[in-house]
Amino acid sequence: MPDEPFETAKLIDEIALSKRQGYDLLYLKGRELPEAMLGENVLLADIKVVYEHKRLDVFPIGVNTHVASILHHDMDDELLELALESGRYSRFNTDHHFPPQVFRSLYATWMKKSLNGELASDVLVYMSDKHPMGFITWKIQGKKATIGLVAVRRDSARTGIGSILMLEMMRRCRQTDSVEVATQEHNHAACRFYEKNGFTIKSKTKIYHIWNYGNSIQ
Repeated sequence: MPDEPFETAKLIDEIALSKRQGYDLLYLKGRELPEAMLGENVLLADIKVVYEHKRLDVFPIGVNTHVASILHHDMDDELLELALESGRYSRFNTDHHFPPQVFRSLYATWMKKSLNGELASDVLVYMSDKHPMGFITWKIQGKKATIGLVAVRRDSARTGIGSILMLEMMRRCRQTDSVEVATQEHNHAACRFYEKNGFTIKSKTKIYHIWNYGNSIQ
C-alpha cells in the first residue's frame, strides 16, 4: 500500500508541540511529504524495504565448515567493524545531523545484544584463517524469523560469503514459515543480494527525519 499524504497543518502543530516539550528530532513513517517541504532539517532519511522469503523447504540440511555459531561469544574489534559495515547505509549513518558516535554506539550495542542472545536467536560467522569475514544474525518469534544484522567485509565482497551465510541461516530456520529482512532502498547491493537469494518485496515505507532547529516546515 502506498504511503499516505500527511496534513501539513497537523504536522506543523506536532512540530511546535515537540519543540515545547524539548524534543530535538521527530520521525515520520508511512506518510508522504511533498518535495517542497523537504530541506536541510526535513529529510527523507530512508525508504525502508522489507523482503520476505516463504520457500524454506528448498534449503536442504547441510553443513559448511567455514560457518559457525558465535552466540554468547564476546565482541571483538573485527566483529565490531562488521557490525558497523552492516549499518553503512543506515539513516543513523547517512543523516549528517547525527554525531558519528551515535551510529557507532547504536550498532555496537545491537551487536553485543545479538551476541548475548537478547536480540538474536543465533549469530553465524564465516571464518577464514581465524578471522571473521562475514556474519548474520536473526531472531525467531513464533513461526517467523527476522534477520537483524548481516555484512561481509568489504575486501571479501562478491565472493559468495553472504550467500553461504544466508543458506546456512535458512537451513536453521526450516521450522519457521517465513524469513523477513529490512534494508534501505538506496542500498542497491543489498537489494540485489536478497532478490538473488529468493526474497521478494513485502513492503516499502518512507521514513522522514524532522530536526527541531533552524528552519523546518513552515
